Amino acid sequence: MNVVMKTATRAIACAVVAFLPLTTQAQFAMHRPVSLGIAPPPFTGLGVNGSVFASPDGFGAARAKTQDSATAAQYKQQIDLAASAGLKIYVSQEGWQRVTRASMTAAGFDPGSDSRAISLFMLGNEQSIVVDDGGDGKFDANDAIEFYGYPLDTLSTGARTYWLRAGKGTGNRVAVSRASGGSPITGSVAFTYERVMRGIFASIVNSDDADAFFGALITIDPVNEPLTISNLDTSYNGSATLELVIQGGTDMAHRIDVAFNGHSLGTVALFGVEQPSFTFSVPQSWLIAGTNNVTLTSLNGYDDVSVLAKTRLTYQHLLRADNGALDVNLAGGRLVTIGGFGSNRVRAFDVTDAQRPVELRTAVAADLQSGYAATFTTPAGGMRTIMAVDSSRLLTPPELAANAPSSWSDTNGNSKGSNAAASFYIISNRSFLSNAATLKSVRDAEGTATEVIDVDDLYDEFNFGIRSPEAIRAFCKLASGWKHAPSAVLLLGDASVDPRNYLGTGTFDYVPTKLVRTLLLRTASDDWFTDFNDDGIADIPVGRIPVRTPAEAALVIGKIASRGIPAGPWASKALFVADSSPEFDFAAVGASLSHQLPATMTSQMIDFAHTSNAQGDIVDAMNSGSLLVTYIGHASVEIWANGVFSSSDAMALTNGDRLPVVVALNCLNGYFHDVYTLSLAEALMKAPNGGAVAVWASSTLTEPDQQALMGHELFSNLFSVPNLTLGQAVARAKLVATDPDVRKSWILFGDPTMKLRP
Repeated sequence: MNVVMKTATRAIACAVVAFLPLTTQAQFAMHRPVSLGIAPPPFTGLGVNGSVFASPDGFGAARAKTQDSATAAQYKQQIDLAASAGLKIYVSQEGWQRVTRASMTAAGFDPGSDSRAISLFMLGNEQSIVVDDGGDGKFDANDAIEFYGYPLDTLSTGARTYWLRAGKGTGNRVAVSRASGGSPITGSVAFTYERVMRGIFASIVNSDDADAFFGALITIDPVNEPLTISNLDTSYNGSATLELVIQGGTDMAHRIDVAFNGHSLGTVALFGVEQPSFTFSVPQSWLIAGTNNVTLTSLNGYDDVSVLAKTRLTYQHLLRADNGALDVNLAGGRLVTIGGFGSNRVRAFDVTDAQRPVELRTAVAADLQSGYAATFTTPAGGMRTIMAVDSSRLLTPPELAANAPSSWSDTNGNSKGSNAAASFYIISNRSFLSNAATLKSVRDAEGTATEVIDVDDLYDEFNFGIRSPEAIRAFCKLASGWKHAPSAVLLLGDASVDPRNYLGTGTFDYVPTKLVRTLLLRTASDDWFTDFNDDGIADIPVGRIPVRTPAEAALVIGKIASRGIPAGPWASKALFVADSSPEFDFAAVGASLSHQLPATMTSQMIDFAHTSNAQGDIVDAMNSGSLLVTYIGHASVEIWANGVFSSSDAMALTNGDRLPVVVALNCLNGYFHDVYTLSLAEALMKAPNGGAVAVWASSTLTEPDQQALMGHELFSNLFSVPNLTLGQAVARAKLVATDPDVRKSWILFGDPTMKLRP
């Protein structure tokens, strides 16, 4: 909808919809004007498809899963890796990883026959590895490499990328410790269990880079957060430590009662949308082996709503393996025996330095309680992180991919980059590269030199092989300084508000968008990729074609590629559609815009206040063809007004090749990254027998006065500045908007190099 309300009312509306599922947010907050008298739908059923991230069995020395900053030397090394043949290994679980030669070759990478030449890198740093080659120095069919690997946890991915290649490394191998003896460590050790659930999307977060998916919904109805405890030391008389990170959800004071296994831990307080951390001391005697429950209950009434972001419990754990593994912090220079392994093939490593693990000499014997026990001495020097695993816990990384060498980041004069004469760059997923090539050939023939980039190459060169929208922005920033800087960028592929598929609806994040905060929603901003001065306006025009299949890509690009110069009566017509509302005169805006048309064009106005069949009028007018269609009024993701015209209507259009450019001066028609619904902008682009050739629409909620102001500036540029592309026109139109949400949220769906009428 168009938001016509005061700031205070908008803030309350924001609080109301903050923690509803994506579809409910769209239907509740966006289909109708929000007022104080509208209550939210029930919260039942939330998070049932959510993903739970808990510490792997036995791993109780929590390692940070953030992406570390990198030096210039690390980036230089990565550029070299990305430009060479190699193998990308994606690690999504902490542990001792094993990659066989057979799996390398199956992924398309030949590691060569010299085991001494194999090297492994992560974040541009060489890693210590074990090369299991039978001791003959040859890397044969049955050989493998092993290394310590651990995952990432970012908005875009849960996998950390390791790079394997033959040659150019130092042959860094895992050393074997000679330490022995030392006073024994007995009893139990501190062990941290962490649980994070992500099943509820929260529109309110405190940072663009904060994860917007959360776990348990905290209301007046008690909710349990289950924590799994293994090998509990029941003889320990001290206390465990419980840490809770809670995200406030409504704009009010929150009071939450916290209990552990039925024992009260007290009350915590926070305000508004803060995300504080709370720590409790919990007597270890309250803990039980198996499932323990933290119970959370809000105390300030029905509007007191929050969500749980993270739970961590640190308790005393016996020196026994959990399902074949134990990873804990132990004092250096001490003799350690860990029991409870199911196999006598046990190995222990000091992984304090993740890049340079050290293998410990280990003696394995029968365990008097059950299974096998492993004895070793920890290396000297402070606390050490020790990982002991049996053969059942060796890990196979879930994905391997041969690197396709690229050099978009090379500024030494040898790459496509610094010498490129291209002015138009199509960044796509490899699923649509052939479709991108079709558009490239058309633009090249017209004189617009075009390059196609596989988005994976940008991840590889600008972010160490790790998926992120920041890698795309980094490339665009670099390219903006080239002698032949880009004049336009097209993103070919859909993006998703749920890039890691927490909700289980599918993985559609082919070319990611950037999710940014606006007043009422966290939403997509494609102009962010080239908004280098952060004013909300693209410094290089950006377009998006949000397709999920090659067939969709072929359809949309076919419309664009075959458009040519619009000809015939329809090419001189402009259609205006105006909603009727007592809050704002949408029809007046439409009439004013029509006065900006050149004398060679005619216009038609469909005013909802003066028609009894608005839906039929719109369909008939669009099927007859128009060069330009403008809608001014209330809207939601997939509709105009109260369902007068919808995504299903758009998909059924039969205007053939009489394809308009659609300007949506409303809210949310450009919320293309939802996982449950097809936005109206997408439907117009994907209509099989007509629709639109381009759509300019918003991904959030804003107020109509700013939208109208921007619409007038767009028309002024389209009809008074010769040879202006759509990308240039919409960028200029944004200059008059003072609302940062308006600037950030309007997205051009289509080719930014296209002109309204060449």
